[in-house]
Amino acid sequence: MHPTPMPSTPTVAPATVMVVDDEVLVRFALAELLRGCGYRVIEAANADEAIEILATNLSVETLLTDVHMPGSMNGFGLARWARTHRKGLRIIVTSGYDQAAHQASDLCQDEPYVRKPYDPARLAALIRQLLAQ
Repeated sequence: MHPTPMPSTPTVAPATVMVVDDEVLVRFALAELLRGCGYRVIEAANADEAIEILATNLSVETLLTDVHMPGSMNGFGLARWARTHRKGLRIIVTSGYDQAAHQASDLCQDEPYVRKPYDPARLAALIRQLLAQ
């Protein structure tokens, strides 16, 4: 008697999240959290590095960017660039500065703003919610 072959289950590639933060320990901790949630994570230290990666058309579904970073633009500038050049990319803007919350409401009306320090479970839930849209 031959064993009955098991039906194959299609494998779905995990969603990719790009984490952009110049604070290496914050970026590393967040990337590890998201990997633990099953996401593929790409890290960038600033907007210039993120744009270089995003310009390759690498599959990225969600961009999580800090506001205050060194380089030619901050996180708001990166969000604007991404809206123009990567249609459909979900964007989350984050910062530990109170002034950034006010600017976020003015500049990034379509993107969620998350204040640092953030609750990891809440952030993971927000990413899941954005990806489900």
